Amino acid sequence: MELRVLRYFLAAAREGNITRAASQMHVSQPTMSRQIKELEQELGVKLFVRTNYSVKLTEEGRKLARRAEDIVELADKAAAELKAREEVPHGDVFIGATREESMISVADCFAEILEDCPDIRMNIYSGPLADVLERLDSGVLDFAQTSGFPEIEKYAHFPLNMKDTWGLVMRRDDPLSKRASFTVEELCAISLICSRKWIDQGFPEWIERVSGRLRIVAAMNMAYHAGVLVRSGMGCAVTVDKLADVGGRDLCFRPIEGAPTQEIYLICRKRAALSPQARLFMEKLREKAK
Repeated sequence: MELRVLRYFLAAAREGNITRAASQMHVSQPTMSRQIKELEQELGVKLFVRTNYSVKLTEEGRKLARRAEDIVELADKAAAELKAREEVPHGDVFIGATREESMISVADCFAEILEDCPDIRMNIYSGPLADVLERLDSGVLDFAQTSGFPEIEKYAHFPLNMKDTWGLVMRRDDPLSKRASFTVEELCAISLICSRKWIDQGFPEWIERVSGRLRIVAAMNMAYHAGVLVRSGMGCAVTVDKLADVGGRDLCFRPIEGAPTQEIYLICRKRAALSPQARLFMEKLREKAK
């Protein structure tokens, strides 16, 4: 399986048309068609459903596309690192983010680096934690931001001097907003919007004892949507402070008593062979954490 052929395959998948993909990759249409057919023969699966005018990925093709994107991105990243000059670090640093506000300290750190090394570029990949960790483990990402991660000791980790506090996001015109805080038991009397992960994988220990009595009216996989659902009047969202969209004057946050706080970290693989620019970023981050 050649890298060049994977690039052809991804171009065809993006364009949905062999002729357009061939033009984009500066090869002839027969050459690209032949290379993709040989890839299918090598793997023993059909990657595309073909018509006279288009191609569409099969289920096997979609699986390969997800992996091929990582492989090509990793190859490009490795090539860029080999070209980096050791004396003056330059190039790209890749960071996975599961949230926005905790990237403030990361951005501050990068701003300082850019004063001395203007040719370093920060690349942010946003997504769910599982996706971010997969890309970190495969080497596509240099670092990832996380909090409340039970397997954090598997990674080298650096505190971002921020903590998560669990609570309720609610409308300011909700009578409950007059309260300063809530107990876990009091959540049972409130219409709640919670994480989809809690429904699928189980509730965290601090709230598990009352999970059977909770009235959950909606679930979400991205906390940003909590603000949208709360504004609609569906209920209150159980989330961490600063994570939901509570900008403006219409929403507010009230903490939950007894819920644990969680340190927010930037992590990387232990003993990872970091690029000069990634090492510079890590050293700067350590200085700021002291």
